[in-house]
Amino acid sequence: YVLDGHVANLIITAAKTPAGISLFAVDGDAAGQAAAKKALPKFLAQEIDLRVVTLPDNLDPADFLMQRGPDQLRPILDNAVEAWEAKLKSTVAEHGMSSIDARNRVLQDMLEVLSQVPAQAGVGLGSNWQLRESVIIGGLAQELKVSETLIRDRLGELRTLHQQRHGVAIQTGIATDVAQKQQSAD
Repeated sequence: YVLDGHVANLIITAAKTPAGISLFAVDGDAAGQAAAKKALPKFLAQEIDLRVVTLPDNLDPADFLMQRGPDQLRPILDNAVEAWEAKLKSTVAEHGMSSIDARNRVLQDMLEVLSQVPAQAGVGLGSNWQLRESVIIGGLAQELKVSETLIRDRLGELRTLHQQRHGVAIQTGIATDVAQKQQSAD
């Protein structure tokens, strides 16, 4: 999948960030939220501690700094939520957890994100992907009270469907996406 230039640039920047926390600041508007949703599968397979910051009042980062200054930005950055957890919280807020159907919708939405992570992410920066994925699936199983085996089976089905819909590009990961974006810019 090819991302728009803005998200591709954020991926390149975050992938080159030294060890530590990388922040992904997104606009509070629909476009910013869509960019975050599009970027999440790409970041998950990387060895990056990615935190998501959604700025208030639909402001983009530059406008926020100009209007409110760095002193108001610091507390927001200090409270940045890990990207996967941010997605899980927003999905739970959207669907709730009070019924079997609600929990199923949360699970389906979260597995849809995971199904887009390159299945062969076990090279380069994402060399610990299998461990990271196990932690994610274990957390989902506990949160939703669903067997890890069932989650893994459904994830396998969704990955197969995603690969059929989008070709084999899912297996090649971020390098292919960035290369495609650079080729299309030339």
